Amino acid sequence: MTNSLENFILPFVATYSVKDINAKLVMEVLQPIKNNGDAQVLMQNHLYFYQIMEHATKEG
Repeated sequence: MTNSLENFILPFVATYSVKDINAKLVMEVLQPIKNNGDAQVLMQNHLYFYQIMEHATKEG
């Protein structure tokens, strides 16, 4: 699961401002994970996104 965070999510988040990240962009990043068919990995990465965005919002 950490590999997905490092390979998909963190590089994505680093290229966008938090205010520019929306559901459509998140789904684009998660699509390869979804296509892989592992629901647990997909859910974990969705949670990573939520936690990153929540933290970024709180920190400004």
